[in-house]
Amino acid sequence: MGTGEGTRVLVRVQNEAGLSGAERRLVEWLGSWVDRYALPGVAMVNCNVPGPNGAARQVDAVIWSPHGCVVVEVKGFTRRQDGVLRVPLNGGWTVDGHPAALHTSGEANPVEQLRTNLYAVKNGLETAGVDPGFVSGLVVVLPARGARLDLAGAVLPTGIEVVLADGQKPLRRYFHQLAKHRAFWAADDVAAAFTALDLGGFLPERAELLAHGIPDRITRDPQPRTAAPNNPGGKRFRRTSPTPVTPPRSAPTKPPKTPKPPKLSRSATARPRSGRARRSRATPPRHQGTPAWSVRLKSDAARTALITLLALVALAGAVWLLLTVRATFHPGALNAW
Repeated sequence: MGTGEGTRVLVRVQNEAGLSGAERRLVEWLGSWVDRYALPGVAMVNCNVPGPNGAARQVDAVIWSPHGCVVVEVKGFTRRQDGVLRVPLNGGWTVDGHPAALHTSGEANPVEQLRTNLYAVKNGLETAGVDPGFVSGLVVVLPARGARLDLAGAVLPTGIEVVLADGQKPLRRYFHQLAKHRAFWAADDVAAAFTALDLGGFLPERAELLAHGIPDRITRDPQPRTAAPNNPGGKRFRRTSPTPVTPPRSAPTKPPKTPKPPKLSRSATARPRSGRARRSRATPPRHQGTPAWSVRLKSDAARTALITLLALVALAGAVWLLLTVRATFHPGALNAW
């Protein structure tokens, strides 16, 4: 924010004869902010900007401050209305339940009209390769002289605000709040914006821009900034290239160890003594922690016990058979026995 008369807002008007009464008051107010009320910037009032599908859009004002770009919609009343002005998100505006007597030839809801103009300005800048940052929107409502009007709280789209300007103080407060944010627009940026919106015929000289507080150059914040809801000139969206992310270095992974092939027993590796393939005996599984000689010893003991048992059974059978034969041929022998 400037402190001298030279930093007042520089105002350009496309067609002064076509200004409405509310727009004339806006031009007077912008040009009267000097000394401790001085604000840097340049305003283009009552201008046409390229719209969608090649159709031009009439915009009440576009104001560039070093701290942001603001698209302005100015609405005055055709007659006096007292009461509470309500600005619903959808539908027409009302004063104490009656339609607001606004001077308008377009949409019944001024916020919708402003939003269409705001997108036209933003798209026009982006199409020409000018980074607009965050473009704010402002509806300035001027009541009829002597009217007692209050503004009810409202839910508005992000970055759009409504100011009830029964005097110039509320409007000046809006731009002083805007001036508290980081600078974004330099002299070359404003000149490029005038050219992009086909307003080159009204472009001030570079010396004029510098004299009215537009800086020669600025250092832009490389980090993306987001505007807070209904915060004029708040943090802006910045188009930045994505920063490549380097994955963290990790310790090299050792390849898994290849298990060694199991050692084959001697019976499986030795060649048979004759031409016939010898059938290898299946080696019983060894218990973990049991020596090989212990397993072999147990097997030999079992084999010996089995042979002994079979011998006893055979001997008993032979004795039984012998006694049976003797009893058959010598009945008395058994008793003698």
